[in-house]
Amino acid sequence: MRFAIPLFLLAVLVPHAAGAEETPQPATAAAQAAPVTDDFDFFADRAAAVPAATPDPALQGRADTRKAMFKWHQGLGLTTLGLLAGTTIVGQLNYNDLYEPNAPGTGDYRLAHKALVYGSVIGFTATGALALSAPESSERSGGFDAVSLHKLGVSLATIGMLTQAGLGLAMANKVQSGDINGLQALGDAHQIAGWSTLGLLAFAATVYVW
Repeated sequence: MRFAIPLFLLAVLVPHAAGAEETPQPATAAAQAAPVTDDFDFFADRAAAVPAATPDPALQGRADTRKAMFKWHQGLGLTTLGLLAGTTIVGQLNYNDLYEPNAPGTGDYRLAHKALVYGSVIGFTATGALALSAPESSERSGGFDAVSLHKLGVSLATIGMLTQAGLGLAMANKVQSGDINGLQALGDAHQIAGWSTLGLLAFAATVYVW
């Protein structure tokens, strides 16, 4: 009986101490924060293995050159439109001064008209040269679009410019030779061609800018 009580206490305390040592520790913060999901990306490794496409330096260089040239094309085109508007308005004043019935014939607008004509022709030629010499675009897929309308307007305006030049030279030759037969008709045709060309170029500029 003297050993019964110590043995009883030993039997109770030893299992309790062993149970305390086996108590599971709480999960770490990283393990608790990791979400459990069944959303798997089966192609993640394959997508990561595909290298990013690098642009072709030659193609990029042509694109940059084309962009720069067409910025100049747009600026020169709008400048030419302004010069042609001035040419047409001063040309109308020159026509009224020289070719209208009972015209005063002062010739005050002749020099200004000639200077504006030269400026318009130079601007028109430079603008067209920039467009024709620019690298081809790889983005257009064809079809009739705003660029097509712009080209149509410019093509018709080119015909108008050439027509005006021919009529103007014919009128100048008649004036220099003193032959006034048909001068009025040439002046009328030159006037119509001038306003028509201005309208066509304004149309081409409008569809290109907007």
